[in-house]
Amino acid sequence: MRLGQVVPNFLADTTAGRFQFYDWLGDSWCLLVSHPADFTPVCTSELSRLAESHNEFWKRGVKLLALSCDRLRSHHAWIEDLKRFCRNAPSEFPYPIISDESRDLAVLLDLIDEDQKDNPEMAMTVRSVYVIGPDRRIKLTMQYPNSTGRSMDEMLRVIDSLQLTSRLKVVATPSDWEPGKQVMVLPHVKQEDLPSLFPGGVDTIECPSGQTYIRTTSDIWREPWRTRAPPGRPMAETFHPTLAAQSMDESTSLNEVIKFIDDVARLPNLRQMPLGDLMELTSSLVTETTYTTSTSERLQAMTKFLRSLTP
Repeated sequence: MRLGQVVPNFLADTTAGRFQFYDWLGDSWCLLVSHPADFTPVCTSELSRLAESHNEFWKRGVKLLALSCDRLRSHHAWIEDLKRFCRNAPSEFPYPIISDESRDLAVLLDLIDEDQKDNPEMAMTVRSVYVIGPDRRIKLTMQYPNSTGRSMDEMLRVIDSLQLTSRLKVVATPSDWEPGKQVMVLPHVKQEDLPSLFPGGVDTIECPSGQTYIRTTSDIWREPWRTRAPPGRPMAETFHPTLAAQSMDESTSLNEVIKFIDDVARLPNLRQMPLGDLMELTSSLVTETTYTTSTSERLQAMTKFLRSLTP
């Protein structure tokens, strides 16, 4: 399948039961990985590592889904081996594995090796990776030979990039980028718009050509609520204050407050915040309003808290 192509809906038999892909996906992101066969060493290393990393994907709002042409009972038996190789393995295996004995899905999703495409009964799925967006379109594809295992850290890195740039459409991530590092401002962004988009500043790199197309910024990385994070759970570094808080008092209507909260929730970097961090932020918001009683007081406390997130 090609980038931007819509993944068709399909019915799948999995270790978590039978489901329609669209119903299972909902409005989440998805990491779909195919592997050649159960009870093989490289596949075991990959899928056990994926299970170890499941919480990192969950925090990014990404659902995990694996697929091979093995029988369902083979998957269930193999899962016990996968759990054996997981560090801190959850008691319940954290993602479903599709059984595609007929190879119908493998053909539909283009997961068959070119050398085996004319022998569908014996064909095995290759080491493919699809990152699928909430719009059900392919955002990223990777294919590895059977001899080479995939890096879960790289999958997390590219998902961070995809989610960031899907929300902030004026930036891109350079080679070897990782969260927290500078991003690159896209060439179509006008110079006069930079101060409003990136009030923290933009660095322009001088090139021998005299062109100014290499512009970098760190202004998207903010940490206003890091102190709220419990031990071992760092908060997101991605809040970007692009919306000025409205001036609100007791005369502010309920609808105005709700609209303000909705606007804040739509801030580009807040919407691409890892799911776990967004839940922590929501928890903090609830905590800030717990000690008030009346609706008016709760709205005022909530407004005060939201205002503290924006300049």
